[in-house]
This record gives sequence, C-alpha cells and structure tokens, in this order.
Amino acid sequence: MTDNNGQIASGTGWQSGEDLRQQGYESIFNLDLDNDGHIGEPPQDNNDDFDNTTNTSGYIEVGGTAEGTLEVSGDRDWLRINLVAGNVYSFAVEGQALDDTYLRFYDSNGNLLEENDDYNGFNSAINNYQAEVTGDYYLGVGAYADTGTGNYIVSANNNNQIEEPPQDNNDDYDNTTNTSGYIEVGGTAEGTLEVSGDRDWLRINLVAGNVYSFAVEGQALDDTYLRFYDSNGNLLEENDDYNGLNSAINNYQAEVTGDYYLGVGAYADTGIGNYIVSANNNNQIEEPPQDNNDDYDNTTNTSGYIEVGGTAEGTLEVSGDRDWLRINLVAGNVYSFAVEGQALDDTYLRFYDSTGNLLEENDDYNGLNSAINNYQAEVTGDYYLGVGAYADTGTGNYIVSANNNNQIDEPPQDNNDDYDNTTNTSGYIEVGGTAEGTLEVSGDRDWLRINLVAGNVYSFAVEGQALDDTYLRFYDSNGNLLEENDDYNGLNSAINNYQAEVTGDYYLGVGAYADTGTGNYIVSINETPLPPAGYSSSNGYGQINIQRAFEQYLNVTLAAADALGGNSWTLDNIYAPEVWRQSEGFAGATGLGAVVAVIDTGVDLDHREFTGRIVQGYDFVDNDLIADDGNGHGTHVAGTIAGAYDDFGVTGVAFDSEIMPIRVLGNDGTGYTSDIISGIRYAADNNADVINLSLGGGGYSQSMADAIEYATNRGSVVVMAAGNSGGISPEYPAAHAINNGLAVGAVDQYENLADFSNLAGSTTIDYVTAPGVDVYSSIPGDSYAFYSGTSMATPHVAGAAALLSGYDPSLSAESIADLLTGTASNTISDSSVNYLSSANLIYDEITYGNAFITAENVSSFSPEEFSGILIGRASDTCQFENFSEIDNMPILPVHQFEELTSNLYALNFDGLTDAYSYVSELLQQNYFHYFEFDQAWTVA
Repeated sequence: MTDNNGQIASGTGWQSGEDLRQQGYESIFNLDLDNDGHIGEPPQDNNDDFDNTTNTSGYIEVGGTAEGTLEVSGDRDWLRINLVAGNVYSFAVEGQALDDTYLRFYDSNGNLLEENDDYNGFNSAINNYQAEVTGDYYLGVGAYADTGTGNYIVSANNNNQIEEPPQDNNDDYDNTTNTSGYIEVGGTAEGTLEVSGDRDWLRINLVAGNVYSFAVEGQALDDTYLRFYDSNGNLLEENDDYNGLNSAINNYQAEVTGDYYLGVGAYADTGIGNYIVSANNNNQIEEPPQDNNDDYDNTTNTSGYIEVGGTAEGTLEVSGDRDWLRINLVAGNVYSFAVEGQALDDTYLRFYDSTGNLLEENDDYNGLNSAINNYQAEVTGDYYLGVGAYADTGTGNYIVSANNNNQIDEPPQDNNDDYDNTTNTSGYIEVGGTAEGTLEVSGDRDWLRINLVAGNVYSFAVEGQALDDTYLRFYDSNGNLLEENDDYNGLNSAINNYQAEVTGDYYLGVGAYADTGTGNYIVSINETPLPPAGYSSSNGYGQINIQRAFEQYLNVTLAAADALGGNSWTLDNIYAPEVWRQSEGFAGATGLGAVVAVIDTGVDLDHREFTGRIVQGYDFVDNDLIADDGNGHGTHVAGTIAGAYDDFGVTGVAFDSEIMPIRVLGNDGTGYTSDIISGIRYAADNNADVINLSLGGGGYSQSMADAIEYATNRGSVVVMAAGNSGGISPEYPAAHAINNGLAVGAVDQYENLADFSNLAGSTTIDYVTAPGVDVYSSIPGDSYAFYSGTSMATPHVAGAAALLSGYDPSLSAESIADLLTGTASNTISDSSVNYLSSANLIYDEITYGNAFITAENVSSFSPEEFSGILIGRASDTCQFENFSEIDNMPILPVHQFEELTSNLYALNFDGLTDAYSYVSELLQQNYFHYFEFDQAWTVA
C-alpha cells in the first residue's frame, strides 16, 4: 500500500477488497478491488431485497423456489439454503425482467464453489452438486457482467428426491416408489403428464447382470426427460434429447435383481401430454415379424443345432429375424465361430450362454461376414450362436461354422502321413535336439511329443525347408492349446521362454499358415538357462550404484555425501557425489583422464559446460571435422556426462572427463547405419574410453554388431539406450548387449521404470537402469532443458563408466560392465527379483532374423528389394579390380563404393538395373561374405 506521498507503506499487510474500497483505493487505482462491478462505492440501494453476504435474509427451501430483484446494476442477491451431506442437488435461476442471469454457489463461509452463466439460453444453472457437509450454503444471483437489473426466480432441487407436482387428482401414475405404473421388459407403457411439473414413475423388474435399454417417445408431449431410479428411489441415470426431443438410457447393466423405476417427465418440468415408454433386454431380441416358415427360433428353445467342427445353414426369412443355434462346448477349450452370408449381405453374429445371456458379438470381422474368435468356454454345456443381419434389416441364407482351436479339422486322408495330430502321435523330439517332418497334404498338422521338467524354461522353433510359411502350436499333455506363433522370424515360427508348470509330456504342433502349405520342415527345442540371481526381465540388474561399484572394486567403504537435491537428484540417485569426494584409502574419482564419445546429433562446441574439455571428433553427416549440434539432443546427453562442476547449470556424472563429439544424426535427429558404424569405429580408433549411443529405431545389423564388438575389444565401453517403445526387450543397438556393451533403461526419481522404457527381456543381457525422466541438462546456446527418454538414462551410465575408466585406465571394457551390473540395485538382495515377468513370453525381440544377405539365403529376397545403399563385408581376397571380372555384369563405378572401415563397404545401387544379380554374383564368387540393407535410426 502507498502512503500519502505515494510511497509503499511498510507493515500494512494484505487487506480485503472491501477494506481497500472503503479506504478509497478503488478510486485511487481505478480498479474494482472488491469485485462488485463498480469502482468506488456501489450505487446506494435502500430497497435491496437480499444482501450479498452470509448475513443475507434471503432463504430458499430445497424443492422450492424464491423470487427476488436486482434493483441496480452491480446488485447481487444471496439466498441461504440448507443441504444434507451426500445428497445431490441442482440449482437454477430464470430471469423474468432480468435478461441475462448469472448464478454462483458458495459454502458456509462465503467461499465460491461453483458458478454458471447461460446454461439454458440466458438462464443459469448448477447441476448435480453433491454436498460434502451438512449445513448452510448460499446461492448468489447476479446479472452477466453485473450490468442487468430486474426480477428473477431461483429454484433448488434434491436429485435424490423429486418435487411434489401440482395436485392432480386425475394423475395416472405417482412419482414415488408407491406408483401403480408398471412396465414389462420387452414391452411398452403409455401415460400422460397431466399438468406442468408432473412426473410419472413406472416400476420395472430387472435381473442382475442383464443389460437393458429404456426410451420414452413423446406423443402430445413435446420434449421428454427420462430418469432411472433404484428400488429405494435413488437416481441412477437420466437423459434428455437422446433422439431429437425424445429421451433414452441405453446399456444399463442391472447390479441386483429386483424392482427399479423409470421416471418420465418433461424438460424443465414445463410440458404436458401423453407419451410411450419402452424397455428392452439387450440380452434378448424383440420378437420378429411373425413368420410361420422360420427355420430357427431366437430363444434357448431353438431347434437349431451345430456340431463343433461342423457347419450349419439357415435363412433369415424376414427383416428382424434372428436364428439361434445350440452348440455344446467343453470347459477350458478354445473355440472360434463364424458366419458367412450367401444371399444375406451383411451378417451379425452373437454368442449366448446357456440361459440366453449375451457373451460376445461381432459385426464385419471379415468384410461383411462376422466372427467371434478364441472364446474359452468357462463351463461345459450348451451355448447358443445367434445369427442376424446388421441393423436387423437384411434377409437371406447363410452358413455358420464352429471350430475347436484345440483340435484341427480332419485333413485329407493321407496313408503316408508321418505324424498324427493327436496325443497318440509317434512323433518325438528330445530337448536340445531337432526333428524333421513333412506336411504331405494341405491341412496336415504334425504333432511331436516332448518331455519337459517343471520350472525349466524352453524355446521352440520350426524352420520350413520346402514348406514356405510355418505355423507352430504348443499343447499340454491333454492336447489343450497353450501357445501359438506365426512368423516370428520371417516365415519361420517360434515360441520362446516357456516355463513348464508341470513335469511330463507336452506336444509341439507343426502346421502351415492357414493350413494351405505342404513340404518338409525342421523343428528344434532348447532349454533356456534361467537368468542369474539378481536379474529381472523387467529392469535387468536394476539401477546403477557408482558408490558400490567403487567399493567392490577397491574393497573400501566410501563415506556418505550430502544430497545435492534440486535438479541434481539424478546424481544423488546413482550415488555419484560419494565417489567424487576423498575417503580413507580413496582419492576420489571425477572422470579426469577419460574420453567419452557422444555419437549423436553432435555437441554444442561452444557451450560453457564443456570449455576446454572437447577433443577432436568428426561429422559423418556433413563429412567434416566440426561436429556441432543442430538438434540439441547430443548436447543434452553430453551435459549429463561431463557438465562442469561450477555451481551453475548442470554438473555431469564425470565432470572432469572429456567429450569426443561424433555427429551421425542430422538436425532432424535421424541417421543411417553406415554413418553410425563409422562413428563407432572412429571413436574406438581414437582411444575413446566410453562410447554413448543414445539412439535406436533400426533392426538387427551384423555390421553394427561387428562395430560394437570391435570397439569393446579396443577397450571402449559401449553404452546404449534400450528404447522408448515400451517393448518387452531392448531395441537395437541395445539388444547387442547380449554379447557386448551395456543396455540402459529409464527410471524416474522414485526408481520406478518409466512407462516408455523398453524392458530387459527374459534373455539375460547386460541391462541396467538410470534416471531418464525429467532430466535437466544442457542444450545449445548456453541453455538448459528437461528431457525424458532412455537417451537421458544412458549418459548417466556412460558417466559412471568414465569415472571407473578415469580412475584406473587399465580396466577392460568387460570389467567395467561387470562392475556396474554386479553392484546394481537388484544384486543387493535377489530374493524378490522376478526372473521372468511372464511364464510364457512368446516374443523376445533379441533375434537374428533377417540379419544379413548371404550366398545361402539371397534367393529368398526379391529383386525389387535391392535398391539404395547396401552395407557389405568384403572377403580378404577382394580387390576393386576384381569387380570387372564378373561375366556379363556392369562395372559398378568406384564412386558408388564407400569404404566405411577395413573390408566394410557401403555400395550405392541406385540406378543399377539389376542390382539383385550383381549382389548375388558378389556373394557366389565369395567377393563378399554378406550384405545388409542400410537402416534409418533416430534419437532415443
């Protein structure tokens, strides 16, 4: 506040708007400080009917109305009302001479709870307010912008009760649970709202679990309103204008069996006239038009029947006809049902239990045909398939089929069939072995018995030889289907990491996709070792702990450090400060002497965080020595690793380490395999101690795997982001951590795995976690920002590796990886680690499928696939001049060859008319060991 000289007065504190107005500050500052619509004192109104404070004389009863007047502009009238906790209320104000109303609602202390303008035209309403406490509340009536005047009517209603309508001795139905109104499910009832405010209740009996729909259609009644109440008269649902001015409540599932009530009224309780109300059970259908020639009834009394494994034909004779067919199912078995229209254009399939309750339904599963797939019967007994037309408007004949997914149709008779498709099969395979077989005819499926041990984990695979497209199923000892897979690896199939629940016989079922192929195959089974103690398929070895890694390596105990807090929580969570400081027998580690290659979008070379600690890198996108950052991702990564320790911006995990910027991703954050592997080899050849790969999105690449192995053997710790797709195992390149390097998942401040982070997977790899949610770090232009992703988690681990490498340069890459995995959070106590997140994981993304093109598999690729850039590993005897010796093949210009590393080339086949033949010849003549397609990658 200011004093008389215009200076700020001390010790005045905050004051209310009304106090400020009374002290004249509204006029001084020309502001409406008390929000009454006026600057200065409001117009004097000695005739004001109601005050606008909790001292108002205005009062309104629940279920009643009150009238009032806004005498002058800026007037607001408050009316006290008493509410009961838990009850639900609606309030409305309708202007008479007052044109545009505004309604506010306050608690007992005058605090605003809700407000509304123009709920219905210029009238205002607050609906469905549930009182939190019993006691006084206040309704505040005003004008829009506090500019209007005139009289009004305000109303208040308890939604748990209804208003008493005007007395009408001729009222057909009461509006309480004592009503004489009644309606049958599936029927209709007529009634009349005789006077304004009349509401008619009709009792209806519902069955728990069934689903119902209710509707009211006005006849002379113009605008209907439908309410639905439980047995005690509590409002459950309401609807206005579901269909034009008619109202409906659809798909209500009854919670208990017994009486309910439908309440029919008019919108705003102002209309009168007659109406028709209807109620339908969605688990049944309306009686179709009478058809004495109907083939099947639409109830559980139907004469229709279908065998499992068979088909049945029928006809919808008239619009609205639905045919039910009884079928007997066995509990635990899995079934599929389908209907195909013949003359019937657009089918609709429903499936009911033994009492006629709807279980599932489907429209247009396949074109205009319908299907319900993979239903597992809960009980043994009768069920019903209901065949109808879309919208019940079509007619015509149809064919319905039912199949047991645990069995197969009897294939065409083949006396030379090698293996049966039942548990009586002669087929057998040993764990760790293979077996060969043949699908002799279309529809053939071969079963092979196998003996498994409870608790052990197994993987199964089938590879087609002459059989093009395999399909693999896995059954228990009784022939019940447990798992199935198609096209796990190209056209071959596999079921991975199945943990046997009981010891005994199981069965592998080999078939063809859609049961249409024939030919020979090889099936294999291998026991998968259980993950080591302290490994989880969710978060691998857990969050890194740098303090524990050093303690284990040096056999010392490091002193605790004070938490940094704030945006540096990420450093606290991985115990970096404990390692920076000196302790007894330990000089501390800050990354001094370590070089970390950031293979990314580049790094802001002029950022204050890296002053004096940038070593020469390379830009493989623009092919120059200036690996600057035009995206920001790489700079953020680098800041987490090596941001300066200067009480400004961000402090890196290894703040004394040096950054080698290597740009392989463009300003849009994308790049290619050829540049990434060049970047990895550049870093390794230039003595990078740690390589950070915060990128992903491509598939398996043999040349990428070779580059990571090369760097590891040269002493570089390769740290890779697990991916942000939320998958059950890491994306590439992190999936290569099965052999070399570290994969990194992301956790939040509370060490919970981030929703987006790819999991470790059930195949044991070197996978750890680190903070990757809302990580604060550097971005170009001496700026800072919060980023999230496994890209942000990875540099925390890279920094940890740099601390170890800088402290002891003699440590190998494998030793550093072992220290970080062996001291992560899951290794503290392995008793609670969930080794397999699921006993039956079908998909494990660590696969070598479609890895590379060789002389053996080149024929499986189409010529159309050979365009653009391919990466190839040349043989030791390959020389450029040899390429001219390929008979009848064009000489590929030298400028279309790029040597990535020794014996690794990128070949650009754009413009070459027969690249497929060219590649085939290079492979067949042993000039190249393999080729692979260049892939696109992006920041992670």
